[in-house]
Amino acid sequence: MPGYAVDLKNDTLKGYINYREWRNNPMSFSFKRSLTDHAVQNLTVKNTKAVAITNLEYYKTFNNLRISKGNNDAGSLTAIIDSSYHIDTVFLKVVTRGKNVSLYSLADNVKIHFYIEDNKDDRIKELDLFSYLNDATIVVVNAFRKQLTVLALTYRPGDTKLIEQAQRANYAEEDIKAFIYQINGGENVLFKQEKVSAIRFFAGAGVKSNTLTFGGAYGPYPSGTNRTSIFPVLSAGADFIINKKTNRITFRAEATVTNNTYNFNNYVSPNLVITSSSLDVKQLNISVIPQVIYNFYSRKDFKAFIDAGLSCNFSFYNNYSYVANYFDQTSTTQKKFPPFEKTWPSYPLKAGVMLNNKLEIYGTYWLSSSVINALYYSAVIKSYQVGVNYIF
Repeated sequence: MPGYAVDLKNDTLKGYINYREWRNNPMSFSFKRSLTDHAVQNLTVKNTKAVAITNLEYYKTFNNLRISKGNNDAGSLTAIIDSSYHIDTVFLKVVTRGKNVSLYSLADNVKIHFYIEDNKDDRIKELDLFSYLNDATIVVVNAFRKQLTVLALTYRPGDTKLIEQAQRANYAEEDIKAFIYQINGGENVLFKQEKVSAIRFFAGAGVKSNTLTFGGAYGPYPSGTNRTSIFPVLSAGADFIINKKTNRITFRAEATVTNNTYNFNNYVSPNLVITSSSLDVKQLNISVIPQVIYNFYSRKDFKAFIDAGLSCNFSFYNNYSYVANYFDQTSTTQKKFPPFEKTWPSYPLKAGVMLNNKLEIYGTYWLSSSVINALYYSAVIKSYQVGVNYIF
């Protein structure tokens, strides 16, 4: 991603940052002067004062920063407040800046920390939040609210609404950022941040091969008997992209519709009693499939991905019947036998590529899923699918 860095001499280095979806504040950044440059520079707190990913994120180095060690996770609490801390030099993420104060955040392996920097004297202090156990009850000490109240009294004396806002605030970025916005007189001067999440829509078509296989000793057909149905499938849905800049993980909601026909007519049975049988099942299947897509290779015009999800299937059947012909020339007809499930789950595993951010070509393997759950026999469907989707 385009970005820049400020070195220890206050020189600005323009180029490209290897931007990732960092869970914690990064300890270093990979930097190139140009995309074709083979030389990669490692930006750390020891050689860099600030790093910016243009219109996305801005990090500033702070030396000898006091960082609290107390964990607010319920499983880590003790009967006393943990006010311990350690000193470190880190990159703090700039949340917002203004004429009076600036807000920073630090995500580490312990928790999310928020810091306030007073622009009058460049002092920076962590906003305090403590938790402890009192007879198995979690007690939360919102000490940061007093810190915010002091800021309100300093910069907006007499503003009772702002004091009330400080005393109601949660230890969350949006609440604290909204408060800082008021402290700074309704102005933040960091940069215009682009929205990194995005929603897109798609529609497509493909071909699906479904194999229905019976199992068990006392079913209408011997264990292993199967038929395959090959039919077109139509699909449509929406994608929620977590971060369109890195484009690694996407949540997809997809709906598909297809027909299946499983024809067991004139089946010659090895059974000494039933000599032959017939069954002609037609199945209209509508599926709703939430899934997660991971782009393990991503470039501007080409992406390769894997995908896993859960398919909730809703099946509608014809008025089928099972006809059994016996050795004595008699026959019986059982309507709606065997009893196929009307709703059933299945599990798709998909892989494919996306071309020019518009055309998706994929193949899907569906794990065996049960469509009959009788006492002494069963039937499963295993599927393969290939298709294309067009991204809007």
